[in-house]
Amino acid sequence: MTPKPPPTTRQDDHLSIERIQIVENRGNLKALVDVRIGTMTLRECRVVKQEGQKAWAGFPMAEGRNLTLVTEHDPEFRQLVKDYILHEWENELFRLEEAGK
Repeated sequence: MTPKPPPTTRQDDHLSIERIQIVENRGNLKALVDVRIGTMTLRECRVVKQEGQKAWAGFPMAEGRNLTLVTEHDPEFRQLVKDYILHEWENELFRLEEAGK
């Protein structure tokens, strides 16, 4: 596995990752990610990977309920944030692999 270049962001997006928690033994859930967007932080965005499928990122949801906590009205920006989360998760896996963990 090699690190990939980050997704292209707009200059005013101000995206950064505050925390990536790799999750083990939780089925398809692979990581919980806190992502900062400007002055706001989304806590516990999920990285999900089902066997034989590409990983995908999702915004936080209320535990035990299918209740969306975040609504983004710009679909292009929403996808950009999800791509950024996946990119950083993949790079974290690469760093861990390189460190022998």
